[in-house]
Amino acid sequence: MSMSLKMDGLEQLQGKLKLMREAAEGEAARQGVTAGGNVIRDAMRSEAPVLDEKTAHSTALEPGALKADISTRVEKNKDGLITAFIGPGKRTSHVALWVERGHLLVKGGQLPWTNGKRKRSGAGRAVMHVPAHPFLRPAYDGSRRAALQEFAETAWAVLRKAVS
Repeated sequence: MSMSLKMDGLEQLQGKLKLMREAAEGEAARQGVTAGGNVIRDAMRSEAPVLDEKTAHSTALEPGALKADISTRVEKNKDGLITAFIGPGKRTSHVALWVERGHLLVKGGQLPWTNGKRKRSGAGRAVMHVPAHPFLRPAYDGSRRAALQEFAETAWAVLRKAVS
């Protein structure tokens, strides 16, 4: 007894599945990760503190510099994993950590990288403790679900477009 099976459209289905796989590995994943990362970035920007006014001789960042420097960078590693790096850039990341965790305010002392050009000397003294003002972690925690939802919606939109 022999049996045969004929399916019309199997090649078309395989073609669509191949397109879907290629889209999922490439553009759908990249666009989804970017969209999800941008949701978290926007939440961090909205929570970032802004300096009201910069005083004379202050070494603080310009008002709004920390908020403006928060960005999303998407990279694909050698194993094909696409990752979003979200947060302050190199220019302001050290200040963001000080604000996030709190720090000591130190006056006086000579900084090692000034090569003696400043008149301050010694180790300096702590004049006050600046309290923590967490904004990065709470923004991430509060926007994580919305970011996952945005990732899924964006990736599905790209996949649907790839197979249509």
